[in-house]
Amino acid sequence: MNKIFRRLFLFLGCGVVLFGCTISAQKACMDAWQEEDRDLTEEDKLALFYGAKGKGCIYEWFFTLDQGGIPQIAYPKIRLDKVLEVDAKQLKDLEGMLDPKNEDWYKFLKETDLRPYLESQERALKFRVSRLKLVLNHSEFRKLMGETSRDASGEDTKSGYDVRIFLPEFNPAKDTPFKAKYIDEAKRSGKLVLIGKTIVFDYEFFGKKEPDAESPQDPNRFSWKPKSEGLEINLYKIVDSPRPINNSASYLEATRINYHFDHDGQITSVHREPKPALRIFTSYSEKLDIVVLDTDREGELGFGYPDIVEKLFVGIDSGKNFYLQNQPLLARLFEERTQEKRKLPDFPKEQKFSYVDAGTPVDTWEKSSHLQGWYVPLEYKNENGDNYHLEIVFSAHKSEGHSSALEQIAYIKKYYHAPGNAGQSVKGEVVEYYRPLSEFARRNIVEARIDYANRKRVIIEREGYPGISGII
Repeated sequence: MNKIFRRLFLFLGCGVVLFGCTISAQKACMDAWQEEDRDLTEEDKLALFYGAKGKGCIYEWFFTLDQGGIPQIAYPKIRLDKVLEVDAKQLKDLEGMLDPKNEDWYKFLKETDLRPYLESQERALKFRVSRLKLVLNHSEFRKLMGETSRDASGEDTKSGYDVRIFLPEFNPAKDTPFKAKYIDEAKRSGKLVLIGKTIVFDYEFFGKKEPDAESPQDPNRFSWKPKSEGLEINLYKIVDSPRPINNSASYLEATRINYHFDHDGQITSVHREPKPALRIFTSYSEKLDIVVLDTDREGELGFGYPDIVEKLFVGIDSGKNFYLQNQPLLARLFEERTQEKRKLPDFPKEQKFSYVDAGTPVDTWEKSSHLQGWYVPLEYKNENGDNYHLEIVFSAHKSEGHSSALEQIAYIKKYYHAPGNAGQSVKGEVVEYYRPLSEFARRNIVEARIDYANRKRVIIEREGYPGISGII
């Protein structure tokens, strides 16, 4: 338990998430400001702290004094990448605390009932991180497109921190548009012409292994799931005359597609996502090389808003060559998402023990409360009850120096396996044990084995008796 409280103390001291952390963060920030400017009053420092939302003590955040001498946060000078760095670190720490595999924190949150509160803080941080990434990506896009405007000091006039990005009035589609004016104008004037289309699609019936929900760590418990992924790449050109000088493209769009098949493999329908997953614009160097990529699928949080903005080393000349030469980039569109839902283990039940005076007879066997005895709380047999195979177990010889080659059957085991798959145990890994009848229970067995052509059949040869076989 001391270990838990040591971690809690460190966590609170870092000023990350838990209630009470603002006290330590506030003191740290205010002490830092006092070192920078001895003339600041207590009210000045409080204004700085709350204006900076508790993060004003990191050195990238700046403040100025207005005409009345009152401290004001200089938001345009705040670096968003540093804010994101702080928030991402806090989110990672919080996810570690909420991970049920972290036994110390799991027990602590269970006892204090703090999990719902911290989960709400986690959702808030995820929202902050996603918005910060969106704004930073938009800033990078504007820079690559040559649209960044800078002030006298060389700073991007639109790259500063603005708390408005977290408010409902912020419209991502309107306030962070990943668009190019030359493309929008060409669309309106009808000059944007489709000059190329490349469609690629892959389908695998045994595409991926899905772990068994009951035993996710067991590599032998799984089921096969089909896998399909496709892409439709459209290449566009702004055509100003009936006879263009060249065939170089001005814009590229790629959209995820999925074909649906019947039992004969014929295509029955095609589904296209409503928004392109990838767009490539022409940079100021007149090359088709500015990539805007959205890794989120339709229906996922963040779909339609880019996650990656970067510049290609070589411009695009055709949809086919783009597909063949940029596989690492396109692979990001189809990355498998591991949506691992937190599964909270059952809290240990209260333990009880009984005691009696020494010498008191005690029945050590636990008895069923039902007349028919214990029952198995799951269905492990198929309709015919034949999803099993057998194993014979022999009794040990009483003396190590025995000379008899005859054996004695101790019991026979029935292993139940998944229907149609003899190599996979049934859920619950059920095994039934059977004692032999008295006539087969003596030490007179010359040979007893399982017929491997039919693992439900037993073959037995006894001394002085004819051989016998049968299905159990």
